[in-house]
Amino acid sequence: GRIKVEFLRHGAYKSAVEPYTADSMSVNARENIETLYKDIWELVRMRVAGRMKFGTASVNTEKLDELAQKPVITALGAKKVGLADTLLYIDQVPAYALKTFFDIDAPYAGFRTWAPSNTKIFDERWNHRTKVALLNINGTIDSRMEESVLDNLHRLPGMGVKALLVRISSPGGSAIASDKIWGALKNLKHFDIPIVASIGSSGTSGAYYIACGADKIMAEPFAIVGSIGIYGGKIDASGLMQKVGLRNEPVKTNDYSDARSFARPWTDTEKAALQEYMDDFYNRFTGVVSQATGIDQAVVDSVYGGGRVMVGWKAKEAGLVHGLGGFDDALDEVRKLADIPKSTEIELMQLNTEDSFVVPFV
Repeated sequence: GRIKVEFLRHGAYKSAVEPYTADSMSVNARENIETLYKDIWELVRMRVAGRMKFGTASVNTEKLDELAQKPVITALGAKKVGLADTLLYIDQVPAYALKTFFDIDAPYAGFRTWAPSNTKIFDERWNHRTKVALLNINGTIDSRMEESVLDNLHRLPGMGVKALLVRISSPGGSAIASDKIWGALKNLKHFDIPIVASIGSSGTSGAYYIACGADKIMAEPFAIVGSIGIYGGKIDASGLMQKVGLRNEPVKTNDYSDARSFARPWTDTEKAALQEYMDDFYNRFTGVVSQATGIDQAVVDSVYGGGRVMVGWKAKEAGLVHGLGGFDDALDEVRKLADIPKSTEIELMQLNTEDSFVVPFV
């Protein structure tokens, strides 16, 4: 009387289905995740050790390893070992910053915050502004995102933009939706609109597929990148239905019309058909990555494919991304590809809203 999960996959490291199909983590999945975490920790060690000071000497990474063995560290303890420079209430920060950076005594200094909005900044200036479109791929890629993104991308050629920046923070999602968005990005080549993809927290599976539609792929050093693979399946609730006395009576025109029904398991023929689909899509996926990165397709498959994930700086070493950095670094790449002088302001037009804001020249 149990519910069964029937998933197939292409990629031994494509571990998203394992909690539903196995009673423990596979050797391949554990190996890949351990490597990912070790790489992230190594980056943390290098970044933090470079900022920690005892007097004038930098703290080595071994000291950080010792600190990591402590289950908790207080704010005072963090200051003692050099993880923090000082302890302040939030209202004390402005005065501290002015004194530290400019030697200005201003005990009553306050905050003033700024964030991008639809307010036109520098409207009194007459400088020429170059329009650059900003597309956000945030969260799971599904049919609703596909519809919205495609609508925006189809209208883009008539908007007078010089380039497109695609900001990605997504674990992936629908293979078909990802492929359609990738296709729409590639279609912009006909309109001479260069594209830069900027991977934030993650760009895996279908999200990395979309990134491969760009001329340049940038990633944060801590980003999780890759997961070149595919899985699919369904829930089979026939055992539970039998236990509670429910009966399914399908009416269909062909043998496999109800293949996706939760009231019965896959047949061997259906499993073979689904596996063939996933194998074909995986081959397409590795070809898309090869085209975007210049890495031989066979190498993409054998070395970086199969569902493997890696941290951003490792992805750069592997060649899966072209450069490391955040939003500003991606904008620098946009300037290079679109020949936008540094003296020219960029007006970012967010495609998912009516908003736009100006990025001043450097």
